[in-house]
Amino acid sequence: MICSFLLFASLIVGRNAGIIKFTTTPGKVYGLEGGRAVMVWEYETEGRDLGFIQWDHSKNGSLIRILRVTADGTVTPGNEFSHASFTPPATITLDPLEATDAGNVICSIFLLDATLMGDTAIVTIVELDGKY
Repeated sequence: MICSFLLFASLIVGRNAGIIKFTTTPGKVYGLEGGRAVMVWEYETEGRDLGFIQWDHSKNGSLIRILRVTADGTVTPGNEFSHASFTPPATITLDPLEATDAGNVICSIFLLDATLMGDTAIVTIVELDGKY
C-alpha cells in the first residue's frame, strides 16, 4: 500500500512539474571557412513560459555571447558575431563561417520559473586542400 502511494505521488509530482527537454540538437557541426553552419535546437517546455534563449561561444576558456532572443522575439546579437542569425524556435546560422567560429556553441534556454537547460554543439572548421 505504501509503495503504491509513493508511486502515485511521484507520478503526480512529475506530471505537475512537467518535463523540459531538447528534442533535437546539432551535436557535431563541420564546415568550411566561408561556408555556412546551421545549428538546430528544438525543445519542449510543457507549457512553461520562456524567458529567453542565449547562445554563447566557448573556446580556450573564454565565453563570448553569440546572441540572445527574448520570448517576444527580440534578437540581441553579440559584438563579435555579427554573422550570426536566428530562426525560430531555436536555430542559429553562422554565415559566412569564420575560422574563429571553431569551438563550442552553447544553447541555453531560460524559463520564467528559473529553470535552465543547455546543450553544446561542437563546431569544427575542416581543412580543404591544405587550408582551413
